[in-house]
Amino acid sequence: MITGALTGSDVGSSINQREITPEKGGQSLLMVAFNISFFTDYETFVARVDKLADEVHAIKPAEGFREVLLPGDLELRAEAERTKTGIPLYPEDWEAIVAGLKRAGLPAEELAAKYRPDED
Repeated sequence: MITGALTGSDVGSSINQREITPEKGGQSLLMVAFNISFFTDYETFVARVDKLADEVHAIKPAEGFREVLLPGDLELRAEAERTKTGIPLYPEDWEAIVAGLKRAGLPAEELAAKYRPDED
């Protein structure tokens, strides 16, 4: 409602990705920024958010699920794992990167040898 109706983009059944117009672009986006200090001090805000997150995570999951997640939980886990072990990369993607280095006139073989992902 907010990102479509408020911004003037198509909504509901009127969305047609095959007929994207320059005026509407076929998609909508709304960004909102809050100055937390207008409402409370930052430390209080963080403590309240942490408390809420703890309460949500403590909820008994629905049948067939192991846990209750908040938006961003999976992404934070992936970030931690990738920080620890690196970003997974398919061999064909690595080959495309090396080809791009060559096209850019960079020392592709030298860089590839230095940064080549571990082979499993």
